[in-house]
Amino acid sequence: MMRRHSRIFFLLASLLVLFTANAYAAAGPEKLSCPKNDKISAVVRQSWHEEGYESSFALFRSDPATAACYLIDELQVVPEKWIRGGDQKNHPKTMHVVWSLRALRHITGGLSFKDKTKYRFNDSNEIEANRRQFLRPENNEVPFFAVWMSRDSLAIAPLDAQENIIGKWIEWYRNTGARYRYVPSEDVDDWYF
Repeated sequence: MMRRHSRIFFLLASLLVLFTANAYAAAGPEKLSCPKNDKISAVVRQSWHEEGYESSFALFRSDPATAACYLIDELQVVPEKWIRGGDQKNHPKTMHVVWSLRALRHITGGLSFKDKTKYRFNDSNEIEANRRQFLRPENNEVPFFAVWMSRDSLAIAPLDAQENIIGKWIEWYRNTGARYRYVPSEDVDDWYF
């Protein structure tokens, strides 16, 4: 009987997380007013990273302030907590957000944000233990995602931190994005992981 209640609770909690993420994604964060660039605008909405990111990164570097604006507009809260390396193609929306963040980090020389979460990580199962290990909460601050390098698996931040990090990117662009000194990072450690 206890096991059945645990399963029901887990199912209801999972549905709540999905509903919350989908409701936020539907409303989405406030959109920026981006300079007109039809080519960048079209590319960022596609799955530009699936076949190789190099040509898209080159396009973003050609007009980084505009690319940053469009890439930030692609950010949204995602429901996943952990994505195994070989399973990334089964999560196209989340991987689109992750690659948008990678592109932002690349064109800005590794700029990245963390934020606080009210979520309490625990070691109740493998996924939770891995998330805590790779997101490395410091003072309850976490990045949007972190990568287990040897497996190319991704730990995704809790929903509240995701929302706040997106807000930080929007705020950064409004205050600094147009006049920022964009110097792309060629060091994969600055933008991929």
